[in-house]
Amino acid sequence: MTSQTLAPAYTVGSKNAQFIRKAIICTAIIALLSGILVFWAERDIFAHMGEIFRNQLVSFTDVLILLALSLCNYAVRAERWRLFVQTAAPSYGYFTALRHFIAGFAFVLTPGKAGELVRLGFIKRDYQVAFAKGAAFTVADRFFDFFGLAALLIPGLIALPEWRVYAIGPAIIFIALLFACFNPDILRAPVKMIYGRFKKGKKTFASLLRVLRTFHAFSNKELFIKAFGISLIGWFFEAYAFYLLLQALDTGISLAVATFIFVASALAGAMLLTPGGAGGAEATIALLLMSQGVNAETALAATVIIRLATLWFAVLLGVCVAPFELRKK
Repeated sequence: MTSQTLAPAYTVGSKNAQFIRKAIICTAIIALLSGILVFWAERDIFAHMGEIFRNQLVSFTDVLILLALSLCNYAVRAERWRLFVQTAAPSYGYFTALRHFIAGFAFVLTPGKAGELVRLGFIKRDYQVAFAKGAAFTVADRFFDFFGLAALLIPGLIALPEWRVYAIGPAIIFIALLFACFNPDILRAPVKMIYGRFKKGKKTFASLLRVLRTFHAFSNKELFIKAFGISLIGWFFEAYAFYLLLQALDTGISLAVATFIFVASALAGAMLLTPGGAGGAEATIALLLMSQGVNAETALAATVIIRLATLWFAVLLGVCVAPFELRKK
């Protein structure tokens, strides 16, 4: 292992590091503009917040508990990010991972959530991890988010048999991704076949093959079990926060159903690829709550509060941490 891997690369002040910094700053500007647009689109949600407190639907203590559980989610998932990056940079520590992970939240409001790729810029700048490897970490992070969320659907499906038909799609994706994690070479075969057919985009195909080669690290059973366990625990923190919120609003929704609704909204927001899942997540929460007999006003209140305690709280934390990471050269 070379000293260059161990020492942060920003002390070198290379042109490559300067390019990465400029790219991250450009992404930050795009995130800011996207954030303003999303904030404007969801302005009614923020306006409704004052009414919620005036009517004393929830207490300040309730909100603090929700934020604390969200923090637990971020802290746990940052450990998963550390595990992934350590496969390429063994000196990558937890608090560095936590800073990078939270700073990435400042960019989740970019279109297609591409702004989260700034984490790759951080590890490239600080630990000289190639973008091909970093891209694999980002994909794995998304894979394991899906694994954890899909597993958390199970209790709700047991409690709500009429919704089981909607789990067929996620179940197929879960099995396919699980198979891909333990058989990464199978994914490389179609890539080679497509390149052999068209003989174009050699560099692009080569980069994609390098990313897929990195997936061998995630086929390690010990790493897989740790990452999957972290995903379950991390996302359950926020699902439990949603359950506590529904209890405070006196909805009578069980933990299993509350978890199902929260997870379904997270998956709906992810599939839409809108900034922060805006629109899809809110609609899913409100509609599923009303399908369980919750009145429209309470469903709206629950939607407003949980989105503020998860999405917008994460963005706020990211905005606070990101400037310190961006100042590094």
